[in-house]
Amino acid sequence: MIAILSALPAMLAIGIQETLRRNAAGRYFLIGWSGFILGGALNILRAFDLVPVNFATTYGSQIGSLLTLLILNMGLTEQFRQVQLVRELDRERVLQRTAEMNRQLDLAGQERTRELQEKNAEAERARAEAEQALLVKSQFLATMSHESRTPM
Repeated sequence: MIAILSALPAMLAIGIQETLRRNAAGRYFLIGWSGFILGGALNILRAFDLVPVNFATTYGSQIGSLLTLLILNMGLTEQFRQVQLVRELDRERVLQRTAEMNRQLDLAGQERTRELQEKNAEAERARAEAEQALLVKSQFLATMSHESRTPM
């Protein structure tokens, strides 16, 4: 009992602080522990005959503990939901980033392909010119050879 009373200010302060920060877990924490404290207080008041004996005052601690358990469970569920939401947002960001990177890679691949096609076309033109020059040279040599062998 002394432990509960000594921890009460710290628990309430933390719950209020987190509730003021708009933290949903802080709100659940504050409400949940308030149920436990209220149930315990009813039980203590009944023990000192300050309130009448009835079901709520006799089993106040157990009822408060049950409410605390239920509300803290709801808070935990809310936390899991928040974590799942953050994971989904992160997953969407990763997918968007991956799509952007794939698009950039695709553009780079298209640019490189275009450059290679231009270089291949240039190389093909150079090859064709070289073949033409070789043909002209061969004809020139053949003509010269014929002229040198046949006197006029």
